[in-house]
Order: sequence, then structure tokens, then C-alpha cells
Amino acid sequence: MAAAEVPFPLEHLPERLWPLLDPDGNPARRMLLARAALPLPPEELVPAVAFLCNDPDPEVATTARKSVLELPQGAMQTVLSSSNTHAGALDSLARRLMGNEEFVQRIALNRSVHDMTLLHLAEKGQGVVLDIIGQNQVRLSTCPELVKALYFNPRTKMATVSRVLEYAVREELPVQDMPGYKEIVASVMGDVRTAGAAEAVPAPQPEPVPEPPPEPPPAAKPAPWQDAPAEAEPAHVDTFDAPPQPEPAPPPPAMDLAAGDMEFASDLLGAMDMEIIEDDVDGFGDFGGGGGFSDEVEDESFEQLLLSCLEGAEEEEEEESRALYDKVKKMSIGEKIRFGLMGNLAVRELLIKDSNKLVAMSVLRNPGLGDKEIAKVASSRIVIEDVIRTIAESREWCKNYGVKLSLVQNPKCPPHIAMNFLKFLRAKDLKTLSTSKDVPTVIARTAKRLATAKSPGG
Repeated sequence: MAAAEVPFPLEHLPERLWPLLDPDGNPARRMLLARAALPLPPEELVPAVAFLCNDPDPEVATTARKSVLELPQGAMQTVLSSSNTHAGALDSLARRLMGNEEFVQRIALNRSVHDMTLLHLAEKGQGVVLDIIGQNQVRLSTCPELVKALYFNPRTKMATVSRVLEYAVREELPVQDMPGYKEIVASVMGDVRTAGAAEAVPAPQPEPVPEPPPEPPPAAKPAPWQDAPAEAEPAHVDTFDAPPQPEPAPPPPAMDLAAGDMEFASDLLGAMDMEIIEDDVDGFGDFGGGGGFSDEVEDESFEQLLLSCLEGAEEEEEEESRALYDKVKKMSIGEKIRFGLMGNLAVRELLIKDSNKLVAMSVLRNPGLGDKEIAKVASSRIVIEDVIRTIAESREWCKNYGVKLSLVQNPKCPPHIAMNFLKFLRAKDLKTLSTSKDVPTVIARTAKRLATAKSPGG
């Protein structure tokens, strides 16, 4: 969803300009300002032209938008950097100046800029302005939608994505509804999720059990050249030579610490099941490197690859498929997850077969998935079992007859779910299932019984 425009009321412009800018007034007067033909100071001229960019008269609005691109650079820099410029004027200018990176950066750095303007820049921008928005933690907190916009903008650098998402997770920003949140968190946090556990939530330390005082060691037998040991010395010990070392507290059991760390990691990753954490923890490195978002694939190549796939045809040629496979193979787990969430049909068909659960599950949250494609995935015996189970447990996807039939025919589908789908199948499909050797025996027998019951003489 595109960011809404920020209102720019006429009352926020100098009062002496109201007669010239009044939408109900003479269009010829407004055209003078739209052409920037009046001798006004920059702090009045630039906002006035920005105001007319949304004029009800199409000719005036078109002229004003053209004038915005032709105003003197010095005048634009002064207005865009001033905190006195109204947020509505900055929003109108931001939407007309997307091709000028310097002007857009000045808008993003202006304290008066509205959250909706930053959201528009995060969705449509490129280059340094995305880094500026990603570093503005105050705005990320007040407008969590910026996190989603930066993530799903293919031009956002992976380093910026990592930094923004780590901040969102640690600060518990309300972005849990974004597609693939669990997979995204797992890919970004990496081993940080367990490294930070001891700092954030220390594992409970068991109270030490008091032990009886140790018995004194037997006195060593003196050597022949040594005198007999004297009687016991007083309790005072000179500490200059050998300070006494306090007895360390007994360490807590290793299993308790591990369980505490894993519990914290599970909470941090949005109640992910322990199976994901244990299976995939080795696949991720520390934040900023390793398995999260690596430097092996440059940001520019990721953007070009993603855009080419988004714009490409649905059916890939053999050579193009091989090239895509080779490029995706070099990506880290985090990059594959982001790719699976945003890629087209060719990308989804490739990544849904990935052996990593996080990558494969991210494809199921791609907004481009349709019933026909889901039915094809449901019939696949190459995809991991978790993908089949997720499809089978989705009421929305299982409304489609083809999806139910594909799941019943797939031996990876949980038998109790497949049994429930049998009663919805047609007699012809039930008859085929009853003689199939690719389904469990219980499914074939039940299908035969239902087919007989649905037959004309049954």
C-alpha cells in the first residue's frame, strides 16, 4: 500500500498569497505562481509551487510539477533544509523530486518531515536516502511501517536491512505481522539470539548446597634435610606473597543453562518452535556476517537479480534457469529468505525446494502465490514435510479442490489430515486413489469405501 500524502492546507502559506492560491479563485493567477513567474523569496515561492502541484486544475498542477524540477538549486536547498518548511510542502516536493538524490536526502534529514513522507521514500527511494532512514531509530520507533518498507524495497542494502531488523526485534516493534517475520528474524539475528541471552535474561542460578568443610590434607613427611614441622601457626596469613583464592561457587548444571538460552531464543524469535532453532542455528553466523546477510553477494547484484526476476517472464529458459540457480546458490540464508518473499514464479519454484526450512517456508508467504501454484507445491514430493503440513493446515488454501486432491495424493501429507479431505473428493478421484500404490494403505482403503458409497449402486 502506497504511503498517503500529507495534507498541505492553504493556511500554512503566507496570508498575502492566499488570493493567488485559492483553488476557487482565478486560474490565471494560480498559473503565474505555477510558472514561478512572481518575484518571491525562496521560502515563499517554493512552498507555493509545491502547493499548486495538487491544484484541482490539471493544467495548473502540471505546470507546477514541471516548475518544481526547474527551480534554482540554491533556492531548493534552502527550503528543503529549513525546519520551518511545512511537512505538507516537503511531502509534495518529495514526490516530485525522487530523481534528485541530493534533494531527497535533504528532505529525509529535515526534522519537520512527516512519517508518511519517509514511508514514501522508504518504499520508492534508492541509494543513500534508504541508509538515512534506516539509521533514524526514533522514526523507526514512531512509524514501524518503515521497517517493512525498507525490507521489501529491493534497492535497500542488505547491511541496512540487517541493522533495521535487529533494532526492530530488540525493541519489540510491532512488525510481527509482516510476511515471513519468524524466518526474517531467524535469518537476521543468527547466533546473536543465543549470545545475548545471558545478558538480557540470565538463566536462573541454583542455590549452592552447603558442603561440609574439607578435611585438612595429611601433613607431608619432611625431607631429611628439613626440620620437623612446628606446631600449627596462627590463623593470620601474610597476603603479600600468595593471596588466598576464594573457593568458586559450584557452576550450574550445563543442561539448565542450555535450556535457558534456548528458551530465550524461542521467545526472541516470536515463539518459534525449538526444532527450527536447533536445526538451523548452525546455518547462521553472528549479526552482520556469517549466515545472516553475508557480503558474498553484493547489494547491487541482489537488486539487479531480484528486479530482473520480478520483471521477467514466468517461464524461464533452461540457460536462464541455470544462471538463476547458480546465483541463488551463492546467497546466504538471509538473502534467500528475502528473495523467497519477493521473487516471481521462477524464484519461488526454485526456493520452495530448498532443504532449509526457513527458506522454503518464506516462499509460502510470498504475496504472488496462487491456488494453482499451491496445488502444484502440495503435490510435490521434493519439498520438505513442513511445507506440505503448512499447506494442509491452511483453511484458505484448502478451500481449493485441486489443493485438497494434491495433498491426499502426496504421501508427505499427515494421514489424519488426508483422511479428512477424502470425503470432499469426487467419485472418479476416489476410485483412482483406491488403486494407487503411492498413498498409504489406509488412504487407499478409505477411498475405495467412499467411492463405492458414492457410486450409483452404492
